[in-house]
Amino acid sequence: MNKMRTKTQQSYIARMVKVINYIQKNLDNELTLDELAKQANFSSYHFHRIFSGMLGESVKELIRRLRLERAAIELKTSTTSILAISLAAGYESDMAFSRAFKTKAGILPSKFRKSEQASFPCVSLSSVRYVTNEHISSFEPFIDKELNMKVMIK
Repeated sequence: MNKMRTKTQQSYIARMVKVINYIQKNLDNELTLDELAKQANFSSYHFHRIFSGMLGESVKELIRRLRLERAAIELKTSTTSILAISLAAGYESDMAFSRAFKTKAGILPSKFRKSEQASFPCVSLSSVRYVTNEHISSFEPFIDKELNMKVMIK
């Protein structure tokens, strides 16, 4: 039984890796749950449960965070305007982007760009980070100790 669980977990990790790489490659596109579920060969319902359970955040949360992480890299490595970076990150204005960025990073994008020490913090339970080469080979699944309890029905 335990061997089956290990095989199942490895299969699920491989499927999620495929989805994560697809998300990173298509980060500028509108990504739907159905589209991502097809990448993992799951129903939308099952995919959402497995994804959230293994990554510790929803699909929307991961996409939003990866876009912000990419934006942080852009801020540090380019002279692209904050407005252009905010639009590329999926925000309708630089003000909305600035609010979201400050909420996650604790600093405004303009100050982040100018700061020598500032780095975009790890603000997620997930081990998945934005990578510029758009490809990961694995990740450490999120384990919620409260959900990982043994249940016995008598």
